[in-house]
Amino acid sequence: EKFDALRATGFFSAFSDIALWEILPYTKWHKLPPGATILHEGDMGNAFFILTNGVAKVTREGKILDFLHKGDCFGEIRRLPESHYTRTTGIEAGTDCVLFEIVPDELNSASLECRYQFSEACLLFLLRKLDSADKRISRLVGKHANFGDATQRLDAEP
Repeated sequence: EKFDALRATGFFSAFSDIALWEILPYTKWHKLPPGATILHEGDMGNAFFILTNGVAKVTREGKILDFLHKGDCFGEIRRLPESHYTRTTGIEAGTDCVLFEIVPDELNSASLECRYQFSEACLLFLLRKLDSADKRISRLVGKHANFGDATQRLDAEP
């Protein structure tokens, strides 16, 4: 059941069966009721999560910013080596949720192939997230900004 839940997420779609079976012991599974806190804004942590069932709310300063759905990943920024970030948002279960957690440092004892596939999946996920953010920012800038002389460099003195 857990193997199938991992395979059904986009994050693990390119993993070999061997690597997927190998990563299972490194996962911690959580079943949470609506309203349960998954991550507190401002906490330190390096766990990586994937929602396998339900809907979770992303909040900052008590305001809902977004919703996470089946297959969505979060907490991944801490995957970066030597990163010392605090959680910039909170995550709360909006419905009954099932999710799993992986602490990347614990993967150090996994095979090189398993760690490689995990790192590659993280990289692809982060690139997709960056692309999505870039598109959202471009739409916001296009709607609300007046650039005047578009040839002027952003860092140039006026």
